Amino acid sequence: MCTSDVLFKTALKSALLTILLHPCACPQQESADQLHERHRELPHYNRPGASLRQALLQSGKQVLEVHSVADRGELPGGPDEADLLAESICASSAIVVGSPTRSLGLLSASETTVFTDYHIRVDTVLRNVTTEHLAANETITLSRPFGEVHLAEGTIHTSDPDYPALQIGAEYIFFLETIAGEHKSFESQNDVNTYLVTKQNIRPLARNVDAEKRAQWLSGSTLAQLEGKIAEFAHSCK
Repeated sequence: MCTSDVLFKTALKSALLTILLHPCACPQQESADQLHERHRELPHYNRPGASLRQALLQSGKQVLEVHSVADRGELPGGPDEADLLAESICASSAIVVGSPTRSLGLLSASETTVFTDYHIRVDTVLRNVTTEHLAANETITLSRPFGEVHLAEGTIHTSDPDYPALQIGAEYIFFLETIAGEHKSFESQNDVNTYLVTKQNIRPLARNVDAEKRAQWLSGSTLAQLEGKIAEFAHSCK
């Protein structure tokens, strides 16, 4: 065996030993549980108020029901549904069509509210102005207000007619806002900007006038047409 072969094998053996003895110190991607824990710190979920955990204990029940019936009325905007939707498009960090694959209810760090994190499998990206790459078959995390959380003390269930729970496996159009500092994590832009896609039409989850106006415009479009219209509207965004 020539000297060069011996030197090469010696160097290779040394390199392999170095890798085995000194594992890569590359940064680890956060697990879903770590992301969920960080979501508990979202400021608007940590509003002042009584602790829901304490309310559950004081109720003496296994389940505490908290229902919101606030009437938000119409949001500011013009009477034309296309104008209203243009506002939503320009305000969105991303617009995707996708399906929830799992969900987890969380009690906020202040224990004053419950919200739900959904894993969303992306089917189509209609708009993306974030710094992150989004594509079909990727999974993003979506945070929405209200939901159900299971604690050692019992279960807290919160609900609002404008933020109903998403159906696992159903298809939706989501208008999203980025959660700063978190990897591919988003919030619902507001209560009027999540739509269920069915074979018959596209319908809003929120039960108010503005949501219905936007849905009328969406229902007249295929996804391909919708992507073109969103791109057209986006040119006017500042």
